[in-house]
Amino acid sequence: MSAAHDLIREADAQGIRLFVDDGKLKWRAKSPPADDLLRRLREHKPEVIREVQGASSGTADAIPHKPSKSTLAVLVEAHHFNVSCKLDGDNLLLSLPPGTRAPIPARIVDAIRGNKPEIIAILCDPKRPKGYSDDEWLAAIVDAARLGYPRERSL
Repeated sequence: MSAAHDLIREADAQGIRLFVDDGKLKWRAKSPPADDLLRRLREHKPEVIREVQGASSGTADAIPHKPSKSTLAVLVEAHHFNVSCKLDGDNLLLSLPPGTRAPIPARIVDAIRGNKPEIIAILCDPKRPKGYSDDEWLAAIVDAARLGYPRERSL
């Protein structure tokens, strides 16, 4: 594992999405990253840029984009109960189809809350095809994970 790969994983674990825009390394997060992480990202900037670009193009040793088993289980159960997840800024909005009388089961709400960073990362995947709703994209990811399609993780 390279230092750049470790830094990307560390940033990802803290909810920081790294991406390259016009050759520049940029980040998106709910709150600013720690100074120490920013310093280390600057120190390894060329390597991090190569790793992020390689991961998004599929040419580097990318982090596989298979949802974790817990996230996959949550998404499958949510789908079973017709629970929709929609991204609204940094929040996930949960809903049921119109006319549904039963509330969303608390265990599903708690499980989605516990896997929120990974679900948001999936919804923000730059490889997401245009025109896919959040629900369609999550269903496609679940199907891909179930069927073993190769995917990459958005950084």
